[in-house]
Amino acid sequence: MASSRNAELDAFLSSLPGKSAGDLARLIERDRLSGKGGTPLPHEQILASLRPSLRAQGGAERTPTPLRLFCNAFQDLLSMEEPQVKRPGRIARSSIMPVWNWISTELLPERAPQLEAEIRDAILAEDAETRDTLVLELQSEAAEAMTAAIAELEPLTEKKPKKRQALATRLGLARRIDDAAEMAEILKIAEPLGKLQAQLPRPIPDLSDQMIGVIKKAYDWFTENRAEHAVYVILIVMARLEKPETVLRIGRALSWRMDDTLLSNTDLAITGDLLVGDLERLSDSIVQQVRERGPAEKIAETLKTFTAAFSALTKEIGIRREGRWGKRLLAMRAKISEAMTGELGQWEKVMAAGLPQARDTRTGFYSPDIRRPPQEDKSATLMRFAELMSGVRTSADACAFGNEYRSAQAGLTKELDQYVEKLYDRLRSAEDPELKAHGVAFHRITVELTRILSGEDAASIVMRRGKAAAA
Repeated sequence: MASSRNAELDAFLSSLPGKSAGDLARLIERDRLSGKGGTPLPHEQILASLRPSLRAQGGAERTPTPLRLFCNAFQDLLSMEEPQVKRPGRIARSSIMPVWNWISTELLPERAPQLEAEIRDAILAEDAETRDTLVLELQSEAAEAMTAAIAELEPLTEKKPKKRQALATRLGLARRIDDAAEMAEILKIAEPLGKLQAQLPRPIPDLSDQMIGVIKKAYDWFTENRAEHAVYVILIVMARLEKPETVLRIGRALSWRMDDTLLSNTDLAITGDLLVGDLERLSDSIVQQVRERGPAEKIAETLKTFTAAFSALTKEIGIRREGRWGKRLLAMRAKISEAMTGELGQWEKVMAAGLPQARDTRTGFYSPDIRRPPQEDKSATLMRFAELMSGVRTSADACAFGNEYRSAQAGLTKELDQYVEKLYDRLRSAEDPELKAHGVAFHRITVELTRILSGEDAASIVMRRGKAAAA
């Protein structure tokens, strides 16, 4: 009975429109923050049920909490990724709670809970000035404590790093030590970084001259006052850009020479590595989708995203084939080309299975086999193949499988045209109603295939001629 009520509550809450979900989430979070009231509410269950609506709403205003405010400094770098090795400039979201608990229970066992309680009181009192001052204190003290604790760890070259292993166990993963170290570095500059974050919209649609001026001013300040942290200006901007690869335009404003060898000696190196790394992950995703025969639409859209980012990135940098980034970019494009070439090479097999033909014993020629109706799974495979052909058309040359695409397109279109002509003859000559019904079913498939591959006008012609042949 209880599980049934929980399911009903979940269904109701997850269906709430964005504004209602946001308003309710703020009330629930405020109630949880106060820790007061009569019957305790199932805060976590309610918030979990509201998350689909909150995500759909985008950047909905949320009730501040001590943890949320503590993380504001590095929120732009948070990622849902769970990499084997830490990527500089990215912090796994899953690292937040282990690090927060480490700070609260071991590094600052008295001070952190005290500041957390004072921040909570300031939030409930709507005293933003006191709240922000306390948050900066917590961030500063946590940064100092984390930096000191990590500095005491053995070097990575140590054979039996007991302290490092103990902390890795405490945090759950060795990689989270590196996440904690980067959190500490960002928390050290939380105040000046927060001023920049307040000036940057989320998302940034494009880098206007005015926006570049704001960024350059912040970068120059960091270069002069906190040079070791200047890169975070670039990383935060990249995280907020609608098209992250355009962040490299900032290099020109900073008078850096843009090529993939000299960039390795600048603050844009981490940024470029992240962009190239993201493209590598995107290319791996494409290859996996192709090999697993994933949805055609998804493959096509992911390819378009890849080609757009690839093109923008190579335009922003003078890519050299022998350069560090150049080699990686060429390698990922080659992987996609190989996967797509293999997939497109299946067109004859897919065509023969979806639109089968049989040899006429009298004439010796092949014609559409309408003795049985279309097989749903094979028809669906053929339709998916046609949708894939249509979807990847604009990406083929950019991803180095253009010749293979044109060969498959020409072969498939020619084979379909010939099949359709033979099918008209079969429809005209079929006297058995069952055979004719099978032929009509195959005809419907050819109409849809023609629409996907050649457009509505060509499909209309095939439809009219087929109807006439079956009449």
